[in-house]
Amino acid sequence: MRVGEARAVAVDWVGERLRRDPAVQGVFFSGSTVGLPDEAVLPASYRPSP
Repeated sequence: MRVGEARAVAVDWVGERLRRDPAVQGVFFSGSTVGLPDEAVLPASYRPSP
């Protein structure tokens, strides 16, 4: 999956939560992909170091 696709999935997920829960008033996106271009490829899985 590419970063742009993952971002689109995240935006859809957040949009669904915003529609379902009026207590949610906004979101903040952060993480390791913020500085990556949409075309960057994400690894199939990720395991943080212990």
